[in-house]
Amino acid sequence: MTYDIHFQGTQGTDEKPISFGYAAAVAVDGPQKVVNRWAKCLLTPKGSDPTSPNEGTDFTRLIGLDVETSQDLLDALAIILEDCADQIRTFDRMSSLPPDEQFGSATLAQIVERDAGGYDVWIRVRNAAGESLSLALPTIG
Repeated sequence: MTYDIHFQGTQGTDEKPISFGYAAAVAVDGPQKVVNRWAKCLLTPKGSDPTSPNEGTDFTRLIGLDVETSQDLLDALAIILEDCADQIRTFDRMSSLPPDEQFGSATLAQIVERDAGGYDVWIRVRNAAGESLSLALPTIG
C-alpha cells in the first residue's frame, strides 16, 4: 500500500483550507487520499502543466471573479466539478487502487454568500467504498 503526504492545517485562527503551517505532516490513505488527489486536480489551473496540458480545471479563474448571481456560480461549479471528476475517474480506471482510494463522486455540500461579497463553498468528496469527507474551497468572488 502506498501513502500520500498530507500537511495538516495549523490550529487556531488559520482558516486556509490547505495550509503548510507548523503542524506535522502525516501519511494518509483511504478517503483522505481521494480528497487530496481530487483537490490537486481541482486547484491545478488547466494548461499549467506542459507535460499534461489537459490536466486541471478552470476553478482558479473563479477566485476573485465578480460573480453576478449564486446561480451563475452554481452553473460554473457544476461544469468544473464534472471536469475534475472525469479526470479522476480516468486515472482510477488506469490504476489498481482499493475501493477506499478510488473516486466515487464530488457534490456541492454547501454554499454561503458572505456579507462583504464572495461565496464560501464546501464540497463533499465520496470514495467508491461510500466514505466521504468535506473540503472547504478558497473563497470565490
